[in-house]
Amino acid sequence: MTPAGVDLDEQVQAALAGVYDPCSVACSTPLSIVEMGLVLGWEYDAETRVLQLDMTVTSPGCFMVRNIIEAVERRFEPLEAVKRVVVRMHNDRVWTPAMMSDSGRETLAVRRREAVARIGLEPQQWRERAAC
Repeated sequence: MTPAGVDLDEQVQAALAGVYDPCSVACSTPLSIVEMGLVLGWEYDAETRVLQLDMTVTSPGCFMVRNIIEAVERRFEPLEAVKRVVVRMHNDRVWTPAMMSDSGRETLAVRRREAVARIGLEPQQWRERAAC
């Protein structure tokens, strides 16, 4: 237990739940890095109070990596149990939608259904149209 009386895993989960994937925000469907499946795991050293967070991004060429890392670091500043966060990016791990949480996939599915209903879009309707 941490000094606040809350399990450290719960504090880590809560902190990470407040960091949003920038691309999902830009698409008006904010999903946390946890929901997106970008968090691969973490290790905590109680002696040094250093949390090492393993992450990936949705694309190896993601130019928002620095912003995501800074957002993670800011979320842990108020936690007394964590003195420093070290984010290790794993560009060798290829992200796929299968890595998303069930709630993240459901959120996207709902937003897609809403968009289709609102604008009358039919999936892959371009395939049925004659070439211009």
